[in-house]
Amino acid sequence: DLRLHDNPALTRTIDLAKKENSEEGIVPMFCFDPRVFGNGATSEFGSLKCGARRAKFVIESVEDLRKSLEEKGSGLLVAHGKPEDVFEDMFQGAC
Repeated sequence: DLRLHDNPALTRTIDLAKKENSEEGIVPMFCFDPRVFGNGATSEFGSLKCGARRAKFVIESVEDLRKSLEEKGSGLLVAHGKPEDVFEDMFQGAC
């Protein structure tokens, strides 16, 4: 779910990180997975998994989530790629 008010665990984690004055904090992330989004993402029947209207809705939802997170003092990392690849690249760069 992309609504912060529907995700009490994330809200609580952000609040705890802020309360503890953690320099590291948390990094919420959303990945636009090419297996779901884009012209190459088709179902077994050949239809798009995510049409234009749904994609627009998801983009707007991600923008709203980013705004909500920023209001709580956090942020949102948005990436395009398979989540497992994005995380691997991110962790390799951190070491």
